[in-house]
Amino acid sequence: MQEASSLPPTRRSRFQRLPRAVRWGSLAVLAALGLRACVGEPYRIPSGSMERTLLPGDYVLAEKLSYGARLPVSLGLPLTGLYAPGLTWPALRLPGARGLRRGDVVLFNAPWERGPIDRRTVQIKRLVGLPGDRVSIDAKAVSVNGRSFPLPPGALVRWRAFGRVPVRDVKQFGGDVHDAVLGEVTFSATEDAARRVGALPGVIFVEPVVAPRVTAATGAFPEGSGNTPDHVGALRVPRRGDTLRLDLDTWPLYRDLLRRHERRAVRLLPGGRVEIDGAVRARYVVRQSYLYVLGDARDNSADSRTWGFVPLDHVVGRAAFVYHSAEPETHFIRWARIGRAVR
Repeated sequence: MQEASSLPPTRRSRFQRLPRAVRWGSLAVLAALGLRACVGEPYRIPSGSMERTLLPGDYVLAEKLSYGARLPVSLGLPLTGLYAPGLTWPALRLPGARGLRRGDVVLFNAPWERGPIDRRTVQIKRLVGLPGDRVSIDAKAVSVNGRSFPLPPGALVRWRAFGRVPVRDVKQFGGDVHDAVLGEVTFSATEDAARRVGALPGVIFVEPVVAPRVTAATGAFPEGSGNTPDHVGALRVPRRGDTLRLDLDTWPLYRDLLRRHERRAVRLLPGGRVEIDGAVRARYVVRQSYLYVLGDARDNSADSRTWGFVPLDHVVGRAAFVYHSAEPETHFIRWARIGRAVR
């Protein structure tokens, strides 16, 4: 009887020769990084610009499937600030499940910062204007394409109450009192809380605090427009393929967009002419789309009213829910907020 010949030993890769714990640990880390990059990523809310939809100390999950995950723009170590300077490439995005919608709470990289897009500070605001929309603000009232864009129910507004205003009741209704003098109290609260204050005995009426219209420059976007946080003239949000008119009047509106986000060498010439990449141009076709965003606490928010449009390639994801929340100073956990969906 012929003896069975022994099979040659299987050649194992270097990875297979590693201890089992190391192999499983490496796979787990890679899986976690993949989920973080393509599915969801945690972020902490540092300021009160979204109160009270979101509070300082809330930790939200940035869900990336709706808009499509953005592929890395720079090469560096995950979860660190270390990256290779100068080694970047254009931002590409995987297909999304539903796309951007007005009213979404979006996370995006700061448009005014320098460096690779994916290494900039992450901001969070509410999406008001989609590409091609026309946005305006009149005495705090926001309109998009001629239709009112209402405040979310939990958004804070600054109010002024006249009459015999009991400060204790204002605070019990959730209002933050800023100033109280005889016959007048200024406070921040939701619209519902302001209505309750207005119904108190002795209160004559309650009105929102609105900054007056101005004709001089105020530092609001665009520069020199005379806009204020409560009054913004109609602006069209640029959309990919739009043809922009370039002259002295539109220079403040499109200057940063062309320099920072379209990456063009531009300058304003005498007579109001605009030079792009060494050639005088009266028109420019936009290469990517942009967004207009506002904080829910609009009296305490730097947003598109201050620094302009958000390029589409800066978007990180949609705020889905609060997975942890703690008081910033005491670190006490706010259990009631954990698991709350962001709307």
